[in-house]
Parts: sequence; C-alpha cells; structure tokens
Amino acid sequence: MADFSNRAYPRFEVNAFIDVSSDEMDDVMLFHQIENISMGGIQFSVPDAVDTGTKIDLAVNFPDTDETINLVGEVVWCREGPPVVLGVRFQSLEGDDRDVLRRYLNRVKERHERDVI
Repeated sequence: MADFSNRAYPRFEVNAFIDVSSDEMDDVMLFHQIENISMGGIQFSVPDAVDTGTKIDLAVNFPDTDETINLVGEVVWCREGPPVVLGVRFQSLEGDDRDVLRRYLNRVKERHERDVI
C-alpha cells in the first residue's frame, strides 16, 4: 500500500486521478489513474513516452474529498511499457494546494495504519 522506505517523503497508493498538459506535449491527458503520490512527486501511466526534463502542468483530483490541486512538475524518469509510466517531481506546490495534499495524505496514512493493526 504505502512505501515507507528511505525517501524524503513516503509514497502512497491513492484513489485519485490526474490531468496533464504541457507546451511540449501534443495532447492533453485527462483523468489518468495515479499509481502513487507523495509530498514531493507523483507516478502515473500515460499513453506515450515523455522526455525527462519536460515541464508539465498537473491537476490532481481527489474524488474522496472532491478537491483538486494544480501545480507544475518535471518528468524525472519515464519507463517505457506497456504501460508507459512517468515519475514526476513537483516544482511548485505551495499554499492551499500543499495543505490540501498534506491533509489528504494524512488521511490515507491513518487509514493504512488502521488496516495494518
């Protein structure tokens, strides 16, 4: 469920979706399932490979709370598939968006800890 290894931020598998766009990409990608997310980045599948270093605009939708955060990320790795999977580091996660993500991940973490016990 969650990855608590030696990372700057723990990663969590969540029931959330992402919309992705970039000046460097041909298409806008809507409603892609997130594989995992942390306070520092996100991993998700896409239909086509994206170059590392590509700046992308992200809208992360949390259906559990009916909230959305908007931020900019940078592709730090691309694993060609199928499926093609991207690892994206957040470049701008501030203010209310940061608070929304922190609250959401804390709820996911609490739920996971209850399930483990």
